[in-house]
Amino acid sequence: PQLRIIAAHFGWPWHLELIAMALHKTNIYIELSGWSPRYYPPELVREIGSRLQERTLFGSDYPFFKPARVIEELDTLSLKPEARVKILRENAARLLKLELA
Repeated sequence: PQLRIIAAHFGWPWHLELIAMALHKTNIYIELSGWSPRYYPPELVREIGSRLQERTLFGSDYPFFKPARVIEELDTLSLKPEARVKILRENAARLLKLELA
């Protein structure tokens, strides 16, 4: 339980399995790089905006996807403002034990 797992570069067809694992095990984090937000499946959008908002991490996969593009596409999703802030900033800071200014 003390080992924190960051699942990076996941995507279709494994997204449902990862969501299920992250919902079951609180030490699993979903990192979003490698997948354009415009193609996130509805199940992923629903869970990162609700039950997994505390364990979802922003990633852009630069230079393939530029951070500005990913953030712009994230803003088109139906995420609550508090979920967006957690995903873009707070979750990584907490996980990596960084101080927020």
